[in-house]
Amino acid sequence: MSRSVTPLLLALCLFATPALAEDEGSARDKADRQQAEKLRAEAAAEFATIERDRLSGEAECAKKILVNRCRDQLHEALVERRKAVREKEIAASRLERAVKAREVAAREAEREAGRPARAEEQRRQARESETSRTVQQQDSARRQAEHNRRLLEAPERAKAEQANRAKRDAELANRRKQDAEEASARAAQAKRDKEHYEAKRREYEAKRAAKESGQARPEKAGPQSAPTP
Repeated sequence: MSRSVTPLLLALCLFATPALAEDEGSARDKADRQQAEKLRAEAAAEFATIERDRLSGEAECAKKILVNRCRDQLHEALVERRKAVREKEIAASRLERAVKAREVAAREAEREAGRPARAEEQRRQARESETSRTVQQQDSARRQAEHNRRLLEAPERAKAEQANRAKRDAELANRRKQDAEEASARAAQAKRDKEHYEAKRREYEAKRAAKESGQARPEKAGPQSAPTP
């Protein structure tokens, strides 16, 4: 049981360590910032107090006989107090610089951690770019080859189109000639049919006129016996 649990605990520790370190670092940075702000606030308040003490001390020295000596002593005392206050400002600056240094180090560590992924992404993009460039080159070469082929085939294609056009024109002329011949033949046949009809009609009219004429002559001569058939 203990042997199976130990690897699991180790794995959990390994995964938890970066998160714990990040939390600890954030807590430390927060505490240092707060401490720096506190030191600067204290320094500002103490500088204000020192300035008030200077003004009141100058007023007191002005009332004394040894004014310059009083002022010198006051100045020396204020200098020492300012040095102590500046130490707080220096400590605040050290804390702020330390926080900034840790932030820079954390960003650099993050960049270093992401460097392999970025390198792999760059390689992937380079491969995709190379593939795209190859495809574009192939497509351009294909279009150029097609253009060149069309240029080479243009004379033959024009010649073939001209031959086809001449053939179509000849077929159209032939059809028109046949249509004209057929129309002429139909007109001639119509003319012959008309002449035949007219001849038949004249023949019929002549026979009918002759028949009518033959029947009219016996009536004028008087009654006669019918001819023997």
